[in-house]
Amino acid sequence: MTIGSIGLNIKSNDYKFYLIYSPLPRVSLSGELVLGDYSDGNTKQSLLLEAGYQVKSIPYFRIAYNYFYLDYKYPAGLFTEGNSSESAYWDPIDFKSHSLRLEFHDNYRKHLLYGSETTISFIPKSEGLSYSIFIFASHNFTKQLALRLDGRWFKQDRGVDRIGETGLFWADNYNMSFQYRF
Repeated sequence: MTIGSIGLNIKSNDYKFYLIYSPLPRVSLSGELVLGDYSDGNTKQSLLLEAGYQVKSIPYFRIAYNYFYLDYKYPAGLFTEGNSSESAYWDPIDFKSHSLRLEFHDNYRKHLLYGSETTISFIPKSEGLSYSIFIFASHNFTKQLALRLDGRWFKQDRGVDRIGETGLFWADNYNMSFQYRF
């Protein structure tokens, strides 16, 4: 099945503004504003605010709170393939979430880095919860060359789309990448 935005040839330009500030050792505050302009005439705004505290340096352990906001001006177009139709992209109105995240990573040996991140989020509009887990391992052959393995799992009990609540949603993703740093 084709992804709706690809099937409708929708392109976007995102303009991101990011700021990070550390008022005290181990404390960080950050913000990210994204303004999006879509080829179908739609626009989006998103805002991510984060406050974090680094509990330990070795191994690295950090806890953070995130507030996320996302809003689209118009509904996304519908993409039809065969007998099914779906929205070309996720286009919520006034979507907000509050998240608590834990991050961990450590060096196993000189060239092997591993870690994980777990998040629990509350979505006020649906009174739903989501959970995510991310794990990774990276082997650095040299300062420039690395092989990285990622695994991501996500589950939400009640989500939100443009017209109301949605039900259970889950996703998983596995990725292996070869990285070259300049």
